Amino acid sequence: VVASGKIRGHLAADPEGRIEVARRRQSREDEYAEGVAMLVALRDDPPSSYFELAKLPTIRLRALAGTEAQALLEQSADDRLAPEVQRELVRAAAGVPLALVELPKLLTDAERAGREPLSTPLRVGGSVEAAFRPLVDALGEAEREALLVVAADDMGDADVIELALRNSGLAAEGLDAAAGIGAGFRFRHPLLRSLLYQDADPAARRRAHAALADALAQRGFEARSAWHRALAATNADSGVADTLADVAAESRSRGGFGPAAAAGERAARLTPDRELRATRLVAAAGDGQLAGQLERAGGLLEEALELTTDPLVRADAQELRARALLFSGRPMDSHALLVDQAERINALNPDKAALLLAQAVLPCQMAGWISRGKKTGERAVAVAARGGEQAQLVAAMALAQILVLSGDAAGATALRNRVRRHPRLDDPVAIATFLQAEAGHLMVLGEHEAAREAIEHLVALARGAAAPGLIPFALATQAEIDFRTGRWLEAAAAAAEAAELAAQTGQIAHVAYSLMILGRLHAACGRASASEQVLDEAAAIAAGLGIDAMRFYVPAARAFRALGLGDLEAAVEAALEVDEISRERGLHEPGVVLWPPDLIEALHGLGRTREARGALERFQGDADATGRLWALATASRCRGLLAEDDGFEVEFETALTLHEELRMPFERARTELCLGERLLRAGRAEARDHLRRALATFDRLGARPWSERAAARLRSAGEPASTAPDSPTNLLTEHELRVALAVATGASPQEAAAQLFLSTKTVDLHLRSLYGKLGVESGDELRRVLTAAQIEETGVPVPVPTATG
Repeated sequence: VVASGKIRGHLAADPEGRIEVARRRQSREDEYAEGVAMLVALRDDPPSSYFELAKLPTIRLRALAGTEAQALLEQSADDRLAPEVQRELVRAAAGVPLALVELPKLLTDAERAGREPLSTPLRVGGSVEAAFRPLVDALGEAEREALLVVAADDMGDADVIELALRNSGLAAEGLDAAAGIGAGFRFRHPLLRSLLYQDADPAARRRAHAALADALAQRGFEARSAWHRALAATNADSGVADTLADVAAESRSRGGFGPAAAAGERAARLTPDRELRATRLVAAAGDGQLAGQLERAGGLLEEALELTTDPLVRADAQELRARALLFSGRPMDSHALLVDQAERINALNPDKAALLLAQAVLPCQMAGWISRGKKTGERAVAVAARGGEQAQLVAAMALAQILVLSGDAAGATALRNRVRRHPRLDDPVAIATFLQAEAGHLMVLGEHEAAREAIEHLVALARGAAAPGLIPFALATQAEIDFRTGRWLEAAAAAAEAAELAAQTGQIAHVAYSLMILGRLHAACGRASASEQVLDEAAAIAAGLGIDAMRFYVPAARAFRALGLGDLEAAVEAALEVDEISRERGLHEPGVVLWPPDLIEALHGLGRTREARGALERFQGDADATGRLWALATASRCRGLLAEDDGFEVEFETALTLHEELRMPFERARTELCLGERLLRAGRAEARDHLRRALATFDRLGARPWSERAAARLRSAGEPASTAPDSPTNLLTEHELRVALAVATGASPQEAAAQLFLSTKTVDLHLRSLYGKLGVESGDELRRVLTAAQIEETGVPVPVPTATG
């Protein structure tokens, strides 16, 4: 710090590490003096004797954490970066702000969009290069050649590097002191590795990769050896291409879709035959999609379609293009492409055609075209009849789901009875299609535990396979199941992760679905502004992309929020929107969106009894036709609301009896509340019992507006009542809750990071924050807090599963 005149300044750091410059004036004349402060920035190893003598205050800067690095990258990048490109740049920058600002400028347009792979290692330039250039320029020729072998290695395997150096006649000694190389041949910063690799001429790079390939082969690492052999090749090479294709297949079989995509693409580049190259490009694109690399996969598919004339290869490519269209929010374009390709190959391969048609059912569901989805599902089953068991199972489940939505419960049940639980399926997309459809229709049927089992199975498979492309929709479905069954902690965590992962992997349509569930959850808990914000965002995404399913879901969530807040006019207006679109699109299954009771209750509250009776008549017809427990129970509740004074109790008792078979605690509490209110108006003392039970459940769930309503009614009945304080877990953000639930299963921070696709550093930051909020110091204490919170939510012990369970 330098002082000018009589001004004395000092530097101070607040607890967050932000620097403040403060001045203090010593006399009146100081008002006219100028203060000068100097900030001295030093690396870790400067000549520091002067600064030690000066005893200046020191602030040690840390690397940016994942979320901070992501924010800076988004702010500094002048063009849109594909989600997978953002993740790679954040990883490569290793928390250095300068790198995050400059690395995007060195990418081509195709690299920014993810249509071409980033160079490995990344290119560096500008100020980043200037910072590392003196170290590189100081190297001798032998040191530079040896360090290029280290830079060309992608695993940091010291034994392999030493063998490669020895085979090349290069010395390993002394490299730990050169160019910032540390123990175990690791660079001080990954961008120093990038500069060394970038500086080398192509022939030198090929020599380095060839040396590593030989060393890896000697050590028995055939897959890694093949990869380096490919990088050392100058022309198409069938032998190397075949080996890399085998590596891709082996990675795929283990669920390593990211490595499989990289190996498969490189194999295709080295394949001289056009048709085989196209086939390998399509396979690499499929692996890339499952790994969340949507933009890159799209570029590979365009290239493959230009190469091939084989109708089956083209069908595979178009299937992947249709999936990308669905993810990006163009469901009916996806549907049209799938149906077209299915008909083109029907005679050649009915199994494949049936799988394409089965996949075409989901776009209709997302677009809200239930009747069109039913026709597509029926066509899938008809085509599958000429195929094998896998096609028949997947087609039957897809049709069963859409039949449920159309109100044909009997037809859906008959189909489902033909399908074995979790059959043996060998194709990842077939597995995902089957399990997603199974979980969706079981949820609507009210078989919530079976639905959760199916969707948990899919999420576990996708996490274990490092296939983020399959996770967002599955997690969003899990969140909806958890919301219905009173697992609101898990619902919040799953919906937040689904929205974030969907955004990162470019699955914009699934962002809207995830936000809708978050909006309903916020509404239930009384977070009105948060609910409004995310529902508006979901609606905007849906409107921009034409995702008509949100025309059911978003107004229904708004009606639910308005009803909880007591704004009955707004509740009726929003619910009537759902009523109109449901009739237009053929949605006759009331258990999909859960909106009719909200409309009936709001109309009743406004005194619009005739309209309420008309809505109840339609709802009762759908409930009777489907036989769904939720619909029958809530229709009985609505009949109790509208019944005469001498007939309402029997209706409510019927509803409560049905609730015994239906594990949806929030819905039962609503029935208890409505019954208590009717009994209270009739001057009956037993009103208190029902109101107490409703209040207790609402408090356990954290349903704040409903708790307040129940407590107010109890006070009207002459009984002192207040709502319970928020659970400690309500202090956590959705990100913290996700980490907490992962660690509570027994996962280490590293395992939680891998499971949630976060960096370990980010997980550590969230853990420190949530431990402080909850007043715990270990995973065991955290597990006890979350287990208690789950018991509070559901009213029964729900043990937190083990890491292996």
